[in-house]
Amino acid sequence: RQWTLGGKYGYRKAEVETVRGSDDFVSNTAHLGILRLDYHVVHNWDITAEARVMHFEETDVTETGAMIGVWRHFGNNVKAGVGYQFNDVDDDLRLIDGRQEGAFFNVIAKF
Repeated sequence: RQWTLGGKYGYRKAEVETVRGSDDFVSNTAHLGILRLDYHVVHNWDITAEARVMHFEETDVTETGAMIGVWRHFGNNVKAGVGYQFNDVDDDLRLIDGRQEGAFFNVIAKF
């Protein structure tokens, strides 16, 4: 009951402008794989670790990254956490540029 193992797979098929404002577009296809491990430490506290891999088809580039975080549950519907994202692999496939390594604060609500 203390350990949870999970995974995610994401796929992006898009076209992006080669030069902003032009009518020249190129394909931008990416695959995202995430392996996640959660550990329930004590009542209302969890630790999360993720290993991430993103592969870009057109350029044949593969990036790796990781994320660690600590979460506090507030009742059954809200949890808040802080953590750190290593390298540039983000779990948001909508982002083509602008991913960054660094600390984060996150609040999750479910209904």
